[in-house]
Amino acid sequence: MRTELGEFKRDRSGLFHYCFKEIGTIDSAIKDALANRPKSAAWFWFNGTPAPIEKNDGPESLFRRWNEWRTQCQNGSYNLLEVLQGLMKD
Repeated sequence: MRTELGEFKRDRSGLFHYCFKEIGTIDSAIKDALANRPKSAAWFWFNGTPAPIEKNDGPESLFRRWNEWRTQCQNGSYNLLEVLQGLMKD
């Protein structure tokens, strides 16, 4: 499902992943993802870092979660990013 600035792709399990396709800011990506999110479970991706989109998310809450996940990924605290990137390639 294409959006103005990106795309939601469904993986084999039925989970949607938002991928930002334009050059821009995290703010514009978040607004595009939230404005176009599917009714089912979805993940937000920006600059290779994922974060789950929760049902009642607004721009601030999604940004805080994404930023926390980004920090964890950069610090090498877990290997979830590698697992999720593998799912996106399928």
